[in-house]
Amino acid sequence: MRHGSTPIPVDSSWIRSVTYASDATLTVRFRSGAVYRYFTVPRSIREELLTAPSKGAFFFHRIRSAFPHTQVVGPPGGPDVPLGWLTVAADQDSTWPAWGPRLKSLNLTK
Repeated sequence: MRHGSTPIPVDSSWIRSVTYASDATLTVRFRSGAVYRYFTVPRSIREELLTAPSKGAFFFHRIRSAFPHTQVVGPPGGPDVPLGWLTVAADQDSTWPAWGPRLKSLNLTK
């Protein structure tokens, strides 16, 4: 967390919690385990998100592609997770986690 921000639990089937920092950074924790950080988000957008009837729909339409962002943590079983002797690497883009990863490579080594 930044600047003493505290996660705010969200009543959503898609989003677990949000954190808003004094530097206008919105951190979104998804129920999948993925964590994304969105930059230059106005406080008014955070307030609208928290009061929206559908937090997931508001996020999808007003935040997801509207602000610069970075993935902080991937979901369990996400990209580059070894599966025994098979390693799967996935390409991440701005559609993650909504549409899932695209397969980038397979490493079939023991």
